[in-house]
Amino acid sequence: MSSYNVVKSLKDEGLLRSIKLVDVSNDLGVITELGLLSVPAISKDGKILGIDPLEPDFVKALLTGDEVTIEKYVPKSYSEALDRFSVSLIHSSYASILALIHNSIDPLLNTKFIDHAVRLELASSLSKDKLIEEIKLRSRDIFESLKDKMVRVAAKNYLREVVWILGTDIDESTLKKFIDRDLITQWLLAKASVGRALVPYNFDIVKDVATHVVNVLTNRLSKYLKDLIEEYRTLMREFVHRELE
Repeated sequence: MSSYNVVKSLKDEGLLRSIKLVDVSNDLGVITELGLLSVPAISKDGKILGIDPLEPDFVKALLTGDEVTIEKYVPKSYSEALDRFSVSLIHSSYASILALIHNSIDPLLNTKFIDHAVRLELASSLSKDKLIEEIKLRSRDIFESLKDKMVRVAAKNYLREVVWILGTDIDESTLKKFIDRDLITQWLLAKASVGRALVPYNFDIVKDVATHVVNVLTNRLSKYLKDLIEEYRTLMREFVHRELE
């Protein structure tokens, strides 16, 4: 819903015409050129200025040139940057799953994800080399502190895709058939890998993550299903409305 919330906010403020919406659902070129691992994102002159969580007020400030508000959403210290990195990590299903199946955030260290997460294009007082050093020093602590949240992110995204494929009329008893460790293990591998790249050597770690996902879904199925059905219907209503405009 993050992209929806940003777009809706801009539309309500009459600012939607100030931006160009880019559909990245079938454009690998944009993704690879920008090194983009998370959406929604906002860019200017080919540079990513921020990724999810992309606050509507931050986007509005960028569009209107409100420097005071922009500053509120840009880290000014390495401590704030680490917090920003952590928040962006758990808002990215791809980054979360990649970290989980490798039992580490190391696969993210040589990517643009760090730049985008901490809004490095706007954080002129921060050095990326220094930031990476800080993340490396705390990488284990960061991973362990976020692991449970990342598992929940993976669980809800898995369920979301099942609901999208099977439709919102699905009942819990049918859905429970898909809460299976082997199915989820395969999904995790497919979700985070690019061909044979980024496939971890130790599949036991992936199976362990899948077991945790199963546990989360078993305990939260009713709540997640209710949330996802409402999310789906909201998006479909908006899609139909836009088609009729």
